[in-house]
Amino acid sequence: MQWGLSGYFCLAEIILIWRLYVLYNQSRLVLYALLGLFLPVVVFYIGVDAFLWSRPSAMSVQEIIITESAKYCTASFHIGPMPAIYAYISIICYDIFLVVLAIGVLVRHLKERKELEMKPNTYVVIIVRYHVIYFVL
Repeated sequence: MQWGLSGYFCLAEIILIWRLYVLYNQSRLVLYALLGLFLPVVVFYIGVDAFLWSRPSAMSVQEIIITESAKYCTASFHIGPMPAIYAYISIICYDIFLVVLAIGVLVRHLKERKELEMKPNTYVVIIVRYHVIYFVL
């Protein structure tokens, strides 16, 4: 279960990086900088996942008997909150960095369009809006 969430996180972050790459006029410098900062975060995240979830004592299953014929199983986690919190600090900092970059592009775009007395490009606004929504969620 946790490995699936890690895969989802990595895929979502790659999509955000790709969007920023497009918003910055396909600047290779921006792409290399974002990927260069992203790789250590992924390595750390995978390392913490391997430490937390690969231990036999991390999870246990407990059978609960309701009646003679009705039983169900529930999972219990024995990891504590601190390692998971430490893993998410780097992810949150990286996401804040990506949101600040996206908002910076939007502000610059809106200023340019206001000077030319034009309406903002709808696609830029939508991309940044979804970027911020992903961050908030």
